[in-house]
Amino acid sequence: MKFFVPPMVRHFLRDRGRGISLAISVTGRSCSLMCKHCYGKTLELMISLNEFSKHAVDECHDICLALVSGGCNDLGYVPIGKASNIIRLLKELGWRVAAHVCVVDESYAKMLHELGVDVALLDLEIDPVVIRYVRNLRRYAETLFIEGIATLKKFGLKVYPHIVVGEFCGMPRFEIEAVELLTTVDIDGLALVVFTPLPSTPYEYCPHPDPYYVKNVMRIARSLIGKPIALGCMRPRLSELEFYAYEIGFDGIANPSLQIVEELREPYEVFNTCCCYLALQ
Repeated sequence: MKFFVPPMVRHFLRDRGRGISLAISVTGRSCSLMCKHCYGKTLELMISLNEFSKHAVDECHDICLALVSGGCNDLGYVPIGKASNIIRLLKELGWRVAAHVCVVDESYAKMLHELGVDVALLDLEIDPVVIRYVRNLRRYAETLFIEGIATLKKFGLKVYPHIVVGEFCGMPRFEIEAVELLTTVDIDGLALVVFTPLPSTPYEYCPHPDPYYVKNVMRIARSLIGKPIALGCMRPRLSELEFYAYEIGFDGIANPSLQIVEELREPYEVFNTCCCYLALQ
């Protein structure tokens, strides 16, 4: 089992982990879309482009991973190009770079390829209601994200999609169908994350999804996807999901609880990176 400690959090395993990582937001705390489940809150723990210059970035001699993310513009694009100089510097120093993207077209995928981005993280959502009214992408069809995955692969990028279980205010929608759709495209791994209500968002009073349903999605994903799968960092703190991920053969868990670390009956590895590192091994 591999445990992952992302750069945005404090965790009791960090001192035992290999590698270093950074999380950079190209838009600071700003996001034009303001999706109802996130509302820009996940950007608050990231380093802004201005703050990046204050961090000493050394040549990489082990595992070094930078996650470049940010808010979306009105059209749903994360303006990764704003960090082009930083990405080139990191690549020159031997770092690996992951880009968290939203809308993707050919020119965007080509830009990521030319910058040397190693892996693209993309949330896979196929529910037209969620796309238009949760993510506020009203001009796009439900094929938006699966086509984005195919476009990224066309330009030679590794792709590590995320599926958010219960994104529609904690209710089940088309997560199982999304898993099944992933069998039709080439991916390099998968993260399953679980809707978690965040304070000061439109969905702060929504419940998290029923754990029984989440486990069903996890089971189907493990049975259908022949690539590394992780239980990602955004999820309610339910240790039963972690133990189930271990039981059915997930490859990694981000932000593991003390309970599973103490009770795991096999050796484990700890990486101080986003779980997308699974797609780079």
